[in-house]
Amino acid sequence: MLLAVISSCNKEKDFNIYTNADPTMIVYGFLNPESDTNFLKITKSFNGDATIGTQDYELNNYDYKLYVRLINKKNTKDSIAFDTTSVYKPWDSTSPFYSDRRQLVYFTDEKLIAGDEYDLYVRDRSGNEVTTRVKLVSDISIAWPYAQNISFLGSYNSEIRWSRKNPSQPWAPYYEITGYFNYRQLNPGDNDTTDHSMKWYFGNGTPESLHMDNLQLHIYYTPETFFSLMLADDNIKNNSPAGVQRWYKDFTIVVSAAGEELYNYTIISGSESVIQDSPEYTNIEGGLGLVSSKINVDRSYYIAVKTMNQIQRDYPEWGFITEVEPE
Repeated sequence: MLLAVISSCNKEKDFNIYTNADPTMIVYGFLNPESDTNFLKITKSFNGDATIGTQDYELNNYDYKLYVRLINKKNTKDSIAFDTTSVYKPWDSTSPFYSDRRQLVYFTDEKLIAGDEYDLYVRDRSGNEVTTRVKLVSDISIAWPYAQNISFLGSYNSEIRWSRKNPSQPWAPYYEITGYFNYRQLNPGDNDTTDHSMKWYFGNGTPESLHMDNLQLHIYYTPETFFSLMLADDNIKNNSPAGVQRWYKDFTIVVSAAGEELYNYTIISGSESVIQDSPEYTNIEGGLGLVSSKINVDRSYYIAVKTMNQIQRDYPEWGFITEVEPE
């Protein structure tokens, strides 16, 4: 699974990448113990005109492979070497930075251990080294709703609960809970269906600010809020012509856990979300950037029959049907 850092790997724009001093190494990455592959983006500051230099890929990047190692503090003999690959960044006419090209990233497919601390070392060929220490967040699982389906009827509070897979490990410093109602759509006259999602942001908080009992954290929500969110959804409002057909897929709950460095960044930058860009905080010694840990755990549910019936009865203009989707 590619991490978010890959889809926005030019985050060095938020630091002073123009300098009259020697180049400064800039490192980004969110280490995920649940991911098959973890990535780092490593660039550098440069001398010269920033308005021109930001379009110059070679000026922002090293022209040789850096020494990149990750070492587990519990087992210092376990040294993980990062290799290089490239990812494509599409053309972005609004960005002052290079795009429409493949960009070098560092990766490892070695399994990282949830809850453990790792030291990262990055060294250039002149011997200049930057370091940081990252504590990986503990692995979690969504415990509630427990049933296979989910209802959005009623004005009484319902819960989303999650627990640590290893109760001896600490809770992550910060959690964010989001839901996605996923459905498929066919507009009249079209031959192909399209997939859509309505996002429901349930909330966030530290373990101290969230509700806790029986070794579980939980957050409350009101089921019938689903309907007001659907009424406000851009696709439902602006893309529901007469004759539209929509099929239910599922509802996915995602619990995101953020490491201490990423949480500190949200506090310092004044951000309201851990799923974002533009850090103004660095935890890199000898350089700049942000390396932290993050994990996303999801669970999908069928839409309850009574909820589907109410959608079709009260909002026929949405075009939802329970018939099997055509091939």
